[in-house]
Amino acid sequence: MKKPEQLARFLSYALGLRPDEFGLVPEADGSVSVKELLAALSEDPEWRWVRRAQINEVLYSVAKPPIVLSGERIRAAAPPPPPVKETNPPKLLFTAIRERAYPLALDEGYRPSAGPVVLSGDSELARRMGKRRGKEILLAVNTARAMEKGMEFLRLGELLFLSERLVPGTFSGPALPKPRPEKAAARKEEKPEPPMHGSFFWQPEEMLREKTDTKPVGGRKKRTWKEERRKGRWKGEEE
Repeated sequence: MKKPEQLARFLSYALGLRPDEFGLVPEADGSVSVKELLAALSEDPEWRWVRRAQINEVLYSVAKPPIVLSGERIRAAAPPPPPVKETNPPKLLFTAIRERAYPLALDEGYRPSAGPVVLSGDSELARRMGKRRGKEILLAVNTARAMEKGMEFLRLGELLFLSERLVPGTFSGPALPKPRPEKAAARKEEKPEPPMHGSFFWQPEEMLREKTDTKPVGGRKKRTWKEERRKGRWKGEEE
């Protein structure tokens, strides 16, 4: 495990110089959430051990720490430069959205409920950023077509780009999943199997009735229906 001074220098770099390298998008004051920072560091084998406790140790043990912690927000003492307008972005930029938002985005475009659309020319970085937020559908944005339709881009560092929205017809993604058929339509109506010809199925009611008819009544055993039938036959012959 690295010393607090080493972690302090690394955090100063990740938060103040190259937040884009870690897929971090600072607010106007240069801060990101501690949770977001830790999620980004967990993807790096060299720094995945960092927890809130190690960040606190930097603040307590390093003279003039290069980071500022305020509640659940953290920033570099020297904040990063703000995004700048980009007129010549890469031909393709990538971003990720949630699966349930994808069908509507294809028809009407996409605008996040909070913050801008965050894109990257590195598809793997875009995929990792989306995965942190449960966004599994990766989109490829044709920037030339996007700018023709009025989209503007801001560059953040070297790897990230920001846009207010995605316009329909400017991006592509995986094929839409086939709609699931309704359970009632998918399930075939179950029909009882017809009895086999020449078969005889003994009914439980008849078994129960025969057992009941043979119970003793008044100290004498009651005759079964077969015995009654034989008795009637004998009487007819005697008469």
